[in-house]
Amino acid sequence: MTDSQRPVDRAIALVTAETLALKTGQPVDLHANADAKARLLLELSSARNASDAPGLKPEDVNRLMAALAENARTLERHMEAVNALAGSLADAMRAMDDDGTYGRHGQRRSA
Repeated sequence: MTDSQRPVDRAIALVTAETLALKTGQPVDLHANADAKARLLLELSSARNASDAPGLKPEDVNRLMAALAENARTLERHMEAVNALAGSLADAMRAMDDDGTYGRHGQRRSA
């Protein structure tokens, strides 16, 4: 098995690619990535439990932890931006709704 085939290396590559895409504004399918992360976690767990599989080296764990920490920070900033945008849109909609054009039940007021 080459290093590029190891679950830990695939996990690092996936997390790093997602982080880079979020930082550069590229489209990211977060659901697909979450599914892929879950599958890789299962593979990592299975590999760890297999008696004939080589164990994870401390440097592998450290690289994965660093990639996951950066990914978590980037996802958090992304969600904060999404929430801020949603709040701005909600405020704009409320302001439009409260401009006096319509009555209480959505019927246009006569001038």
